[in-house]
Amino acid sequence: MGTSKQDQGDIKDLKNKKSGEMGGKTLGELLKSLDLLDSQLTIFAEKIDGEWVPSSLAWLGEPVDGPVPPNYFLEVEIAMEVVEDWIKYQLKRKPTPEELVSRIIYYATNDA
Repeated sequence: MGTSKQDQGDIKDLKNKKSGEMGGKTLGELLKSLDLLDSQLTIFAEKIDGEWVPSSLAWLGEPVDGPVPPNYFLEVEIAMEVVEDWIKYQLKRKPTPEELVSRIIYYATNDA
């Protein structure tokens, strides 16, 4: 899950966004940088044709109390746990960035 210095700067900028503000990253880009994200934040993303896809616009925000907003995707901490368990118990190797993105989107769509 390597990222460039530019990606690290972009992720830092996203950490400073408040829930609901657009961050200018795609869901795929954000998830590929999962290891750099603050585990206390929440990922929000817009669906495209009713589904989350790697090209969905995504941003980070504070955890949600109360009703779940329509753009809620998944808490960063849960996404990290999903990846960790998937690698440990099923995959047994480091996933490609594309596999990582697909697995987290699958989890958020079907199991969260």
